[in-house]
Amino acid sequence: MIAFTGDGSFMMNPQILIDALAHKAKGMVVVLDNRRVGAISSLQASQFGPDFGTNDDVAVDFVGMANSVSGVLGLFGGYSRAELEAALQKAHAHEGLSVVHVPVFSPTSLRFRNLMSTDVEEMTRAQPMDSVILLGGCDKTVPAELMGAASADLPSIQLVAGPMSTSRHQGERLGACTDCRRFWQRYRAGDVSDEGIDAVEKRLASTSGTCAVMGTASTMASLAEAIGMMPAGSAAIPAVELFGNMAPRGAIIKRSAADPKLLEKTGRAVVFTSLQDLAAQSVRTA
Repeated sequence: MIAFTGDGSFMMNPQILIDALAHKAKGMVVVLDNRRVGAISSLQASQFGPDFGTNDDVAVDFVGMANSVSGVLGLFGGYSRAELEAALQKAHAHEGLSVVHVPVFSPTSLRFRNLMSTDVEEMTRAQPMDSVILLGGCDKTVPAELMGAASADLPSIQLVAGPMSTSRHQGERLGACTDCRRFWQRYRAGDVSDEGIDAVEKRLASTSGTCAVMGTASTMASLAEAIGMMPAGSAAIPAVELFGNMAPRGAIIKRSAADPKLLEKTGRAVVFTSLQDLAAQSVRTA
């Protein structure tokens, strides 16, 4: 028996270790720890507000918790594949219940980009598809999808969500995420009030789409188009349109900028590459 759980769910039910021993269960509990204690924090935030949610300031010794119960073997999964495999082998060989602590938090998001890349590759291989349209947007999803497609070696083409539309605060145009950092620094310095920073936050991301500035999301989309993995001219099409006087005062009417012509063009392109057997690797290395 192998059970996977998050750090929050495990903290809410640690008595399962005692119950398992009482029933002489042999198995393994893999604790995926992202330091968010999500099951607890979400309940606290929903009942009492965001200020009462548990944060990730305190590290929990799950191995020590497991070993404190007589008969339970606690193991640390480490930070590498070799360390994780060694811990899982020890847990599997243990005659009884074992707990493997696997940290999945990271100071960089590149680890999650690589995880997504692997997911794209495996899901592409698993499905009976001749070609793939990759739907992404942000700075990690686009390269993750392209990396996965290149590894799967199937004809692929990228289509991004596009940037969000900008909004305004006191006559100044705002763009996430550049202005969020700027205004937050001013708020911390006391130059912006609580009401002011609240108004700015509501206007920073007023529509669907990726960051409106020429940041990493727009850069990745531009690069994907430049290397031939996207239809020409599709990298910077806005995700939404505002219809001005057609909308009630203060309202925003949204319409996807991925109009039928672009979608049809994308579909035709990926079918063409499939027929020509032009795989992602050949485009990437051209």
